[in-house]
Amino acid sequence: MSRRPLKGRVLEASRNIKEGELVIFDKALVIVPNAEPVCLGCLRIISTSTNNVNNERYSEGNFVCEECKFPLCGKKDCDQTKWHSKYECFALKKADAANNLFKNASKNIDCDSEESGLSPAVRINQFYHVIAILRFIMAQQNSSSEIKEQLQMLTDHNESR
Repeated sequence: MSRRPLKGRVLEASRNIKEGELVIFDKALVIVPNAEPVCLGCLRIISTSTNNVNNERYSEGNFVCEECKFPLCGKKDCDQTKWHSKYECFALKKADAANNLFKNASKNIDCDSEESGLSPAVRINQFYHVIAILRFIMAQQNSSSEIKEQLQMLTDHNESR
């Protein structure tokens, strides 16, 4: 392992590697959603709609987590996976995040708001970054000291931002 300017830590080969040779196998510490609506259980991209009568936003087939009400893909037990943990679900439910995000997304925004001018879709997509941060925080709080150390070693790339 070494450091490269503007790249951070990198792995460098100490010998020639054959084509197709397995070099490293690593298990994810945290799996996070990208900036678009996905099933919080399996991260499958879901289509959503704001065009229904109650101005609610649901996933395909209206599958939502029974507790936090976030859209799911509808696969059996997606709301019970370790990626959409009971801790994440509790935090989202306590904040009433699904209601505040999906039901209020297409309401008019106060002109003085920092979010002024953002479409409902952009605001919803940006919230999935918040879920990513929440997952990192929970991984640090609920992990062994070894995993906590590994999370601390992740490169933030703040210098290049």
